[in-house]
Amino acid sequence: MQKRQLAEKTRERERENAKEWRELKGRLVVAFWSVVGFLILLSIIQPGGDKPDTQRTIQTSAATTQTQQSNAAAIAKAREAERIRVAALQKEQKTEQEQRMLRRLKNLYFTSVRQRVTKQWLAMGNGNLKADCIVSVLQNESGEILRAVVDSCEGNDSNVRKAVKKAVMAASPLPAAPIPRLFDRRVKFYFRH
Repeated sequence: MQKRQLAEKTRERERENAKEWRELKGRLVVAFWSVVGFLILLSIIQPGGDKPDTQRTIQTSAATTQTQQSNAAAIAKAREAERIRVAALQKEQKTEQEQRMLRRLKNLYFTSVRQRVTKQWLAMGNGNLKADCIVSVLQNESGEILRAVVDSCEGNDSNVRKAVKKAVMAASPLPAAPIPRLFDRRVKFYFRH
């Protein structure tokens, strides 16, 4: 939804910039032909007339053209600044989307780890035990558990700790991370049953 709104805002700004540019070009053309017409009219009315007035008219015309050129440069500079701002905003949105995707994938990964441990927990006949523990695991690249430590458990029951550690070790190898970027040799997760 935000991407669509950003695209719509960008198109609207582009339309506004194009309209401003057309108006500026129109004003430049009108100003140019006005000056040319004035000079022609001046030469018809005063052929060989007063040189200082002609000089002043040419200077005024040059100043007007220079002002219009500086206005065009300012508009071009503003357009470039807007383009850079929009590009930065799009990059920021892309980064936010990537971060959200990584969080979702990480949650899916830890859910799959917990499910694998829960499956072993139940297979060992521990369904009647209540476990609410924090477990730290050291794994290799293929997901094989090298070491498991039950950091803490609610109630601090040693039988529950042993059962959780046994279920975690039996769950080896752990599921692969959905993308390599999420793989970590050290994994800490909550196990609740």
